[in-house]
Amino acid sequence: MATLSGQTIANTFDSILHVEDDTAGLVASSTDSRVIQDGVGANSALALATDSVRITSTNKLYINDVGGEYISGDGTDLTIAAGTDLNLTAGTDINIPVNVGLRFGDGGENIETDNTDFTITSGGKLNLTATSDIHTANATGVVFGHTAQETISIGDGATDLVPEVQVLGTGQVDSSLMLASFSTTATAAGAPLIALVKGGNATIGSHTVVTDGEELGNIIAYGDDGTDLEAPAAMIQFEVDGTPGTGDMPGRMIFATTTDSGETLTERMRIDSAGDVTFTGDLIMADGKGIDFQNDASPSAGMTAEILDDYEEGTWDAVVTDVNSSTTMTMHGSYGTGYYTKVGNLVHVSGRFATTSVEGLASEDIRITGLPFTVANNNAARSGGGVAYGVSFDITAGESVSYYGKVNTTDIILLIWDETTGQSSMLASEWSDDGQIMLGFSYRAA
Repeated sequence: MATLSGQTIANTFDSILHVEDDTAGLVASSTDSRVIQDGVGANSALALATDSVRITSTNKLYINDVGGEYISGDGTDLTIAAGTDLNLTAGTDINIPVNVGLRFGDGGENIETDNTDFTITSGGKLNLTATSDIHTANATGVVFGHTAQETISIGDGATDLVPEVQVLGTGQVDSSLMLASFSTTATAAGAPLIALVKGGNATIGSHTVVTDGEELGNIIAYGDDGTDLEAPAAMIQFEVDGTPGTGDMPGRMIFATTTDSGETLTERMRIDSAGDVTFTGDLIMADGKGIDFQNDASPSAGMTAEILDDYEEGTWDAVVTDVNSSTTMTMHGSYGTGYYTKVGNLVHVSGRFATTSVEGLASEDIRITGLPFTVANNNAARSGGGVAYGVSFDITAGESVSYYGKVNTTDIILLIWDETTGQSSMLASEWSDDGQIMLGFSYRAA
């Protein structure tokens, strides 16, 4: 082949490029690159070595003159400009050194790793758009609002549990979770669902039947006790309640709370697979509210109400007095109090009552006052009975004593069956200083 030497051609053609000359000749080595000069000896932006091509600072290497694609450097940053897309095609990985990131735009958006954590920083929203699901490996969690996970207990206040998904914040607005469905479907298919699922197999995706009594899931509320977050306050637990099988999963719900000065959950209410409800404490109704039996399939034809709205029991103090309550007899210290039980508006009273002095009463009609509730003002509510036991009455042998609750009062009227046509009011003269009476009856309260 022909060999060109010297600058003969360069002297003839001003625009031709040649390698700069030096004492080493025109050879470009791997350690000593040579700048490409134009025909008049001016340096260009391009330098050559046996193993590299160098573009001098502030100049650009254009790949194409249509879309503006070029590579340039300023001694610090390397800039790759693309007219449209920048496509990186590699047979293996594209490696980025530790603590060196990829920055997008000028809003602070970048991706970076420190060999431990992988950090994605966004100046605004971080939008993940995928044509399939986003998967997180088993035993790998997601924490929102903090840089580390918090520890709770399994519900016993002692055994550590670190949930894999956590939403941590400093108020309701940044520590709440919402599941919302916007659908015209009025069935379950259009509504959000929270599913707690328990399988009997140790391999994810494999199926083994669970057993009777097995816990299927828990919803537990914890509070910070000043030391940690492991103390539970209340829980709803879901369990298998019977023998399960294909298409058969009997269940029960257990509601539990923690007593004061403790961190151990105790069962308070249970709803079993048959629908029966068991309480370990009292069922307290709000005033005026009760248990509604409106689903009774066979009520009486005269039924007027099906709500049991009251239950009460206690004591009541009886006083023997004249009909005008102007004078009361002295009651015996051991025989002045009776019992009562109120179910709905039905009151049952009982007691043994005695006096130690009639306090001068003689010809006046007498009665017992002090019923715990006023007798309903309705003829259908009237009730009474006969005296089961009486002592120191001044009545004729064969005569009997009876009584009834007077409507719209808390009085018991005493009667003597001493007339051929019926009875008459009992007089103070028919009751001695140490008189005693035993009675018990039910009446309708107002």
